[in-house]
This record gives sequence, structure tokens and C-alpha cells, in this order.
Amino acid sequence: MASLSPKTSKIATAQTKIRHLLDELNELSSVLGSASGATTPEVSLRPRGPTPKTLRDHKTAPKNKNKRISPVLLPSNRANIFRTTPKQPGSAVSKLHRGGGAENAKVATLDSPAERSYAGLRREKERAEAECERLRLERDQLRRQVKNHRSDRDDAICKFRALRGEVSKHEEVNELLRRQCASSDARCRHLKNKVIVCDREMKFLKFKNEELNKRQTELELEASEFRRDQAYSLAEGVGALREARRRAADQTEREADAMAEAEVLQDSLADLEIQVCLLTECLKVSLRERDEEIARLKNDRGSSETSQRVKQLEAVVQAREEEVRRCHAGIAEIGAITDEMESKKEEIRREVAQTQMANAKLQAQVRARDREVRNLRARMRRAGIPG
Repeated sequence: MASLSPKTSKIATAQTKIRHLLDELNELSSVLGSASGATTPEVSLRPRGPTPKTLRDHKTAPKNKNKRISPVLLPSNRANIFRTTPKQPGSAVSKLHRGGGAENAKVATLDSPAERSYAGLRREKERAEAECERLRLERDQLRRQVKNHRSDRDDAICKFRALRGEVSKHEEVNELLRRQCASSDARCRHLKNKVIVCDREMKFLKFKNEELNKRQTELELEASEFRRDQAYSLAEGVGALREARRRAADQTEREADAMAEAEVLQDSLADLEIQVCLLTECLKVSLRERDEEIARLKNDRGSSETSQRVKQLEAVVQAREEEVRRCHAGIAEIGAITDEMESKKEEIRREVAQTQMANAKLQAQVRARDREVRNLRARMRRAGIPG
């Protein structure tokens, strides 16, 4: 009984009351028949047949619950009823029950206990029939309510199953999105590692550029010293010229080495620019894929976890865009450094050309001085002057 719903237990209680009332009606009918001397048919107002559920409820219900005993069926009243003798059909009581009118009512007197018991039994029967009708209506209403509740329960079960299917589908979609986000994070980490490697290479190239600038400064100092050496007079002789030649040869070698290093550095810069361009294209492709993924996540947004993931992806995309901007700034800086190096190379080439021209002039002057010295020695020998 504890597992039954309140409405089902109420229906079972109403059916039990109806059965008790029908039993009382049958007993009253039998008492009336024995009191009047006629056989009264048994009143059968039971339903067509009890259902297994009502039988189970009736068996499990308390035996004396809701069982009302009519006062007519008490032992004292029943004894009074059976002590009275049945009246004849032509008596005043029978005429009164047949509806003889007011005169018959005046003639007939209901002073005997049997007559009073018979009228009470009639009234009790009418009340029992009214109670049966009311309980039958209440039972029908409760059955309709139970039917409606069952249909509502079936609808709720169908809705629950549909919602559970939708939840499983959403869980599958969320799992797919989690896997895609994990793969995207792995790709982003790989690209970040590449960016770190490129930053290290750029730092190394900047260090090389600083060393090259130092070498250029040293060459400029040596060139200035060479210019000061060129200001020496021709009287100092061949020693200054040889020293100038030696310094020019050393400077030429250093310039050749510097030019070779500059060419190697330029090739490495070109390779770095190509790598940075490729990395930029990869980052653009990754950002485009990330934008498409973010758009898809925005379209499929249905939970707080998905919204937080979209915000994280947007922050990662902004960070990648900032890294791309920094890469472009580094490329522009490298281009500016390369242009400055090219201008310095042109200046060094011009200075080398000027130095070579000055050396050629000095050599011409030395040869002219040698000729003059030889001519003077020849004249001194012809003149007999010891040399």
C-alpha cells in the first residue's frame, strides 16, 4: 500500500465503501422480505467485476477500516424485527406503503416496532443508494484523473527520453570540440616553439651585426690612419711606401674577409627572411583555422565551458597576432640593418678605390724619384764625383 499513489488508494477506499454499502443493502432487503412475508430480490449494484488491482488493495486493506454497521442490523433491532409478525397484504400498513392517501394514513398507525423498523430500513436503503451513486461518480472521476495522470506521465517519459537523446548528442559534440581544441593547442605550441627558435636566430644575427659594425669601425680607424700615413712626405723614402703597401695589403685582406663575412651574413639574413615569411604564412593559416574554429564554436555555443573555451581561443589568437606583428617589426629592423650595411660597404669600396688611386700615385712618385736618383748617380759618375 505504501507504493500506491494517493489517488489509487482513494479509488480503492471508495470501492471498498461501495461494497460495504451493497452488502448492507442486501441485508436490509432480506430483512424487509422476512418482515413483510414477501421475497425481495437481492439488490446487485456491484460493478461488472473487480480488477486484480482492487482485489489486491482489498486484501491488503484493514478488515474493519471504513466499515459502517447500520443501526438497523444491530442485534437488539434485529431481534425486534424478527419478533414482529408480517402484516397481511390488505392491512393498513400495506395500504400505506402502496400510497393509499391521507385517509389511509389516518387509519394506519405505525406504533408497532416492525412498522417503524421497516420505514427506517427504507430510508436507510435510499440513503445507501444515494451514497452508492455518489461514490460511483467519485470513482469514475478518480478513474478519469488517473487516466489523465497516466497520459501525462507517458508524455513526460517521452519528453525525458528525447531530452536524454539530445543530451547524449550534445555530449558527443562537446567531446569532438574538446579533441579539436586539443589538436589546435598542440599546433599552437609547435608554432610557438618555431617562433622561439626564430627569435634566437635573430638575436644571434644581431650579435653578428654588432661584431661586423665593430669590424667596420676598426677598418674606418685603420683607413683614417692610412690617410694620415699618406700625408707623410716623400723624403721619408721607400720605408714609408713599403709600410703603406703592407698596410694596404693587410687592409685589402681584411676587407676581403669582411666582404666574405658580409656575403655569408647576407645569405643567412635572406634565409632567415624566407623562414620568417614561411612562419608568417603558417601563422596566418593557423590563425585562419583558429578564426574558423572560433566562429564554429560561437555558432555551437550552448554551455559555459564552450563560452570559456571561445574566450581562451580569442586571447590565444590575439597573442599570435601580436607575435606576427613583432616578427614583421624584426624583419623590418633586419632590412634596415642590411641597408645600412650595404651603404657602409659602398663607402668602404669607395675608400678602397681612393686608397688604391693614392697608392698608384705614390708608386708613380716613387718611380719618378727613383729615376731622378738614377739620373743623379749617372751624372755624378760621369762627373767623377764619388756616390
